[in-house]
Amino acid sequence: SVFNFLTFGEFLTFGCFWFGFAMVVGGISPYIEYGMKGTMLHILPYLFMGLFVLVELLLMVNGVGIVETSFEIVKSVGWIAALISMLVGIICCYGWNQLLKYRLENRDYL
Repeated sequence: SVFNFLTFGEFLTFGCFWFGFAMVVGGISPYIEYGMKGTMLHILPYLFMGLFVLVELLLMVNGVGIVETSFEIVKSVGWIAALISMLVGIICCYGWNQLLKYRLENRDYL
């Protein structure tokens, strides 16, 4: 069980930490789909998978995983990590929205 590693408060912090990451990644998805050309829609998932594999391999070489590393961040830093993650997520969602709005206003639909 996850509660063998984290208290309930740390678990909530862990969830908020990953929610911020989800906002960053989720905010880019509409921009990729509607604001970029079709080829990027097919290329970027492979680039993201490659980046994920690279990060995971770097962590695996050091003997830790992504989830374990985030457990340690949550335990050592606490709510500040979740607040920073969510703040970055909010800023990225706003930024992706502004980029998409600018792209769609200047796009030629004919």
